[in-house]
Amino acid sequence: MSHTIMRQHDRIAVAMRVFGAVGLAFALLLNASFAARAGPLCLNHGDLTERLRDQYAERRVAIATTATGSLVEVFSSPDGATWTMVVTLVDGRSCVLIAGENWMETQQVAADGPGV
Repeated sequence: MSHTIMRQHDRIAVAMRVFGAVGLAFALLLNASFAARAGPLCLNHGDLTERLRDQYAERRVAIATTATGSLVEVFSSPDGATWTMVVTLVDGRSCVLIAGENWMETQQVAADGPGV
């Protein structure tokens, strides 16, 4: 019985290493895409929004605040071809969280309306 438990433990350990390696590769890929897409990850807010406007024709299309007081913004090109999500921390730094393609607007559903 303990041999079976040990085998299961080994399988779980192998699976965790595989998922960890995949997660690390994904994080490195995202980091590389950030560097290629938006230059430095963090800038002052004005410089970052100017860069998004000048290089990608992106304007802010969504805004929210977090429980910790940070500001989250989504910028998108007029046709939605590119988009960038930015967080502005309480210390004033604005950092690219993630960027992508094919931004699509959806209708906002009322709080008591159907869920998605």
